Amino acid sequence: MSDYLVNKQSIKKGYLHSLAYSSPIIGYMILVAPMAVLGGIYAKYFGLSFATISIAMLIAKIFDAITDPIIGICSDFLKSRTGSRKPMILTGGVLLIISSWFLYVPVLPIGFSYFILCYLFFYAAFTLFLIPYMAWVNEFTADTQEKTLAISCYSVAGQIGHGLFYLLPLFPYFSSNDITPEVLRFCVIIGGVIFLLGLVIAIMFVPDGITLNSEKKSSSRIDKSLVRNIVNAVLSNRPFLIYSGILIFHAIAFGMYSGIFFIFVDTYLQLGHIFAQLTLWGSVVAGISVIFWYRMIIYLGKRLMLLIVYGVLLCVYMMMGMLEKGEVSFSILLGLNLISLVAGVAGGIINASLLCDIIDYDQLKNATIRSGLFFSMQNLISKFFGAIGSAVALAIISWFGYESVSLAHNESSIMSIRYALSWIPSFFLFIAILFICRISIDERRVNIIRRRLALRS
Repeated sequence: MSDYLVNKQSIKKGYLHSLAYSSPIIGYMILVAPMAVLGGIYAKYFGLSFATISIAMLIAKIFDAITDPIIGICSDFLKSRTGSRKPMILTGGVLLIISSWFLYVPVLPIGFSYFILCYLFFYAAFTLFLIPYMAWVNEFTADTQEKTLAISCYSVAGQIGHGLFYLLPLFPYFSSNDITPEVLRFCVIIGGVIFLLGLVIAIMFVPDGITLNSEKKSSSRIDKSLVRNIVNAVLSNRPFLIYSGILIFHAIAFGMYSGIFFIFVDTYLQLGHIFAQLTLWGSVVAGISVIFWYRMIIYLGKRLMLLIVYGVLLCVYMMMGMLEKGEVSFSILLGLNLISLVAGVAGGIINASLLCDIIDYDQLKNATIRSGLFFSMQNLISKFFGAIGSAVALAIISWFGYESVSLAHNESSIMSIRYALSWIPSFFLFIAILFICRISIDERRVNIIRRRLALRS
């Protein structure tokens, strides 16, 4: 009876910690969601060309490639010295709010220099917050089920924030339902306030999590030997290398698709006035679906579920390429977008949970915690190759003369946006599916790893 009460209390505490952990993500997502339409906004309202925007994205991702692992290593170092990642999380969160204001509410004449500087500032703050925050989830949770629960709560909060951003244009205060610079101004104010409140809740009520004694001794200072050993550990971690293959090809595919989806809906299908409603409903349904996905992941396992999810996304991408201007109803576009968002949420939960298993494998193998490093590598791969995908998609439609301000498009420009949105991303997603089939860490092996880690502790 006493064991039952202890277990029940542990489960209750796990739910409370997961809810507190995910509380900043509502405001965070309100601040980050505009990035999906930022290229279209700067092209339509501020006069930047697609070529200019694509170059800025590539430069920003090169910068990210340098800063991501550095922040990951510093996060692990701070954790080993102080036992907490919270100071870095709070600093990154405050800087993210400030950088969002300068990026979404321009205060100087708009040009390439202003755009790229604000873009770099935003992503530096984004990385400074997100890497230690995501590494945190693998340290205050006890097992795979708790990790999946915390990540599921994170996903629900993200969809709520995502939906709130797309709800803003529907308020009668605005003159239209389009996403405009005025909408972005309000999103920074509202998102910033909610984000700060959530940060306070998470920092106050979520524990710091485990810190290994061996890690404290080996990480007393950052030197060349440590950095070299970390690089070697990553390269020698075969499950992580396979996982990286999945991330790379999925990031390219998703970057191409998401990078011009708003442009496709707004300037080709001429349905920009329903884009906010389209995405709002998608966020609502995707948030509700997390409950279903959480249970299915526990029941079927991560690899099988990831295969199903990516297969569904592949079908959606291909069907999007068949849509014709003037022949698409709101219900068809809504249905396809709902499926893609729901599948995307499931993929995000599975990928994050799978990375936690890989980190546990590394911890067992090397007797040290490098959550920050591995999440920084995930962040680097997703952002870098996602930006490459977006930049390539924008470059393709720019090369073939697709213009956002034109109502009439020639045959070659129409084919370019179809290839960039649908056919090329589908090819890369298919390669990601092949990598999923190579995943070797399953639920049985994860349980063995957890038992051995418990015995070591």
